[in-house]
Amino acid sequence: MMQRSVPIAFGADAVGELSYAHQAISCLCDGMVLLGDRNFATHKFFARVAATGSDFLIRAKTGRAAGAGHGRGSAWTPQ
Repeated sequence: MMQRSVPIAFGADAVGELSYAHQAISCLCDGMVLLGDRNFATHKFFARVAATGSDFLIRAKTGRAAGAGHGRGSAWTPQ
């Protein structure tokens, strides 16, 4: 089994978790899976994660407008 260390991003509350998540996207690659809570459900974030070749599962708020999925096996499923 291949092991890989993944850097993390954290800091002051004033910056916000989505900003830190954008910093960590460059560490994603094909074969990895990103799990995110609903604060990460933005089209810009989806597009950047999909561009890495990794898969992702991000919970979205009820009533959020769906968009096109990216990557293999991607889909939008409303709650």
